Amino acid sequence: MAILCVGSLLFTALLGHSLFASGLPPKLLIDLGDGELLRRAPELAGIRFDRDKALVKTVLLPALNFVSQSFDKFADISAAEKIAELRLDNGGATARTQTEHFRYVAKMTRRAQGFREVRVSESSKKDAKAGDGGFVVGDGLFAFMEMLLPEFESHLRIRPVGHLGEMVVFAFAQIPVVPKNSRAVVTAGVGSVPVQGLVWIDAKRVRPVRLRCVLIPNPEGATLDERSVDLTFTDIHFDALNATLLLPVRVVVDVRRGDVRTHAVHSFTEFHLYGRDEASGAALTKRNDGVYAPASAERDALEQLGEGAVAVDANNAAGAIAPLHEALRLDPLLAAAHYHLARALQAFGDASAAETEARAALVEMGDVPAAHNLLGLLLLERGAAADAVTELHDTVKLAPGQATAHRNLSMALDATGDRRGAIAELHRAIELDPANDTFKTQLDRMLSTSPQTAANENEATIRVDVRQVLVPVVVLDKSGHNVSDLKQSDFRLLEDGVEQTITSFRVETSGQAVVETVPKPSAANEAEAKPAAPAPATVAPLRHTYLLVVDSLHVDFANLHYMREALRKFFASEPAGDSQYCVIALGQSMTIIQNLTRDPSAVLASLDDKAFYKMYSGSRKVSGASGLREFVRHLEEVRRLVDSNDPSGVMQMKQLPADADRLGYAERDGMVAFLSGLRSLVSQLSKGREHRTLLLMSDGFQLAPGHDAWELLRAYFPDLPRTSLGGLERMQSEFESVVKVAARSNVVINTIDSRGLYVQSWVDASSPGTNPRVVPAVMMATTSIQMEAGLTLGEFASATGGTSYQNSNDLLAGIRRAVAEGRDYYTVGYVPVNPTLDGRFRKISIEISGRKFTLRAKRGYWATEK
Repeated sequence: MAILCVGSLLFTALLGHSLFASGLPPKLLIDLGDGELLRRAPELAGIRFDRDKALVKTVLLPALNFVSQSFDKFADISAAEKIAELRLDNGGATARTQTEHFRYVAKMTRRAQGFREVRVSESSKKDAKAGDGGFVVGDGLFAFMEMLLPEFESHLRIRPVGHLGEMVVFAFAQIPVVPKNSRAVVTAGVGSVPVQGLVWIDAKRVRPVRLRCVLIPNPEGATLDERSVDLTFTDIHFDALNATLLLPVRVVVDVRRGDVRTHAVHSFTEFHLYGRDEASGAALTKRNDGVYAPASAERDALEQLGEGAVAVDANNAAGAIAPLHEALRLDPLLAAAHYHLARALQAFGDASAAETEARAALVEMGDVPAAHNLLGLLLLERGAAADAVTELHDTVKLAPGQATAHRNLSMALDATGDRRGAIAELHRAIELDPANDTFKTQLDRMLSTSPQTAANENEATIRVDVRQVLVPVVVLDKSGHNVSDLKQSDFRLLEDGVEQTITSFRVETSGQAVVETVPKPSAANEAEAKPAAPAPATVAPLRHTYLLVVDSLHVDFANLHYMREALRKFFASEPAGDSQYCVIALGQSMTIIQNLTRDPSAVLASLDDKAFYKMYSGSRKVSGASGLREFVRHLEEVRRLVDSNDPSGVMQMKQLPADADRLGYAERDGMVAFLSGLRSLVSQLSKGREHRTLLLMSDGFQLAPGHDAWELLRAYFPDLPRTSLGGLERMQSEFESVVKVAARSNVVINTIDSRGLYVQSWVDASSPGTNPRVVPAVMMATTSIQMEAGLTLGEFASATGGTSYQNSNDLLAGIRRAVAEGRDYYTVGYVPVNPTLDGRFRKISIEISGRKFTLRAKRGYWATEK
């Protein structure tokens, strides 16, 4: 069988590079360990590694033979082609998108010469080109199938990777041989192009379903830094041929050149035998049409990024956040997604979360002026002017000819008191953009301000370090009922063990709030304590906001049903009054079930919407629990092999820590998005002045990704060397980022464990063949996993002064108690004896003299400026 011209048809035209002659580059996919391979190829998450070389003969070669048979029946094909293109400039800070439509025609000339492929304009019916406006698209895409012919195998180094569902994945590398001191470029034939990649084979149907090829970088300096092509195939049946052909339905071309990246997604539909006579009627035309199952509509990380970035540019911040979060879930290292998410969050009003994303972007993007500029403006907005000056100095250094960079630095310098430096930077901005009237107005304002006036301005903006800390306190008697008859003198408050003087005291009950007069340090505080004017009798004043958050990341479908029923019963009996409600589904993205409303019937109506159940399709528990179950089945299998002294058991046992790590990596990606979303919700809730309660309904989760897998691994294999058992990294900073905002703004987080009464977990350690010696340890591990997932919910509640309702099937009672505690509480205020804003955590303790009650209050706060 002749070798086809993949190099000339595809890579020479598509890649455009010089070949290297200095040997193999390091770190080829076929040489990577399992953990490193997962980091390089996150799409392999969930794989069960299997390096058995026999898979090449039993799985790969039969699949390639199917491709050869498909080629033998091949005829000229046309297909409708949609190209969705994204171009990221300036290191990803600038994003542009466009969409083009063509008719793509692939003609096979002779078997030895391969394909001739052209695009035809839908309007003019003439040959056309794609990628106008600086976008890069792919050509010769159908020719890529030639690499899946049996000849492919003889020119490659191939290594089996493992099983991913019904797929078997192989890694490969193709290294062209070029004589030393030769500058010749081979342009024809398999083996002429330095490329590596992965191929997915459907083992059950014995055919390829996906091929991903990546250009191996040229150590002598290639024109293109990176280029990859990713093809997804499907079976397409043509009655006129009485044959089923394997054809690409989606091709993704990704190119990096310096700080510019282009990403083109080619989608093929409406396959038809090209050039066939269609004048004989509809029946013949139909026989010439290809019949196939539509491809999945799922979009990759860069497609999500493009949607989000364009939405931000169109001032649609709310519409940008969800796709950008999804982009980061799919690719946590996608720096441009962090950058544009920071822009969206800034526009949305969540400056703190925006700063976190801007810092993440800067780490990945490096010296990109826009990244330094964005972080500098966010720091300036927060009041950290000195830190802002540092970032904006870097912006000016990297982009000295950018007028706005000098203007922004001027603003930061002025905020630090450096008026002379601020004026100098503004002069430079005007030199670069002399027609900018805004810059001139700012300069006139600075120059017209006399030193004395400036001094007065500074004097007027000095912050007083003394500030009042407010602590909401829920007091319950031994029966769990709210106590509302206490006075200020009944309370004793300590910060870091030092008693504080209570300067304000407020009793909030289901009726009207009562303010008790206590000594105030200033007249301003006295004025603040005056009761507000009564609201009109027809409209009750807003006093409570309840944000009900359904954790769709970890919820089981049955528990989602129980949650919905409990919420329906609650809102069916909830009267309208002085409260407003919002229902949110939070997973790896955020869905508003019901926006803020004071009408309980509106919430009730939203819960009847079928869309409520759609959140389950994005639940990590669907895939996460499935992955963990598969891991447990594998643990049992390896345990049996080890116990029966099968040599393969020891080899597979050594692989288990990498499998546990893989599950941890996948779990962490989801948790980062979830906790970021929770922090954003708390931040939005903190802007209100009424009492605010967030009620999180969840099946519980771990703050140490991979915890469950590692606990089960240790239980099944207690003799595994400790050096093989990895440590677990708790997401403490992500947890604290949520409770810091809540504690600072007195947002209470109540939690409800939606699993109801705890019962034996799904892990069945008593299955036939399981070593009885490990059964007690496995049972103990599964029970511990279940309990610890609920303890995380308790942590959020405890840190913010909320309550965690667990181990009860009465979810409705939990909701009612959580809402009731948001209506009956005390607010105790004090001015800390220690006024230093050092950023450290200050522990708060509250006691009630001479009486035993259950107290719930935030456990402290971080002494930082807002």
